[in-house]
Amino acid sequence: MELALAASLVHPATHRTSARATALFLAAVFPATVKMAHDWRHRSTPAKALAYAALPLQVPLNLWARKAAGTADR
Repeated sequence: MELALAASLVHPATHRTSARATALFLAAVFPATVKMAHDWRHRSTPAKALAYAALPLQVPLNLWARKAAGTADR
């Protein structure tokens, strides 16, 4: 899904729709990212760092997708 969204962001005809879909997708998978970070709390330090780093990274990614879609002001 992520690769399909990324590919459709490149094409001008689907850019806006894909950006909206990307923002929705990121919001939808956020609970799963939180669960993954929780599940990985007993793993190695590098694994935990990757899991926890994914959480705050979704905020700027979602804001970027909303801006690309032209919906950031709404």
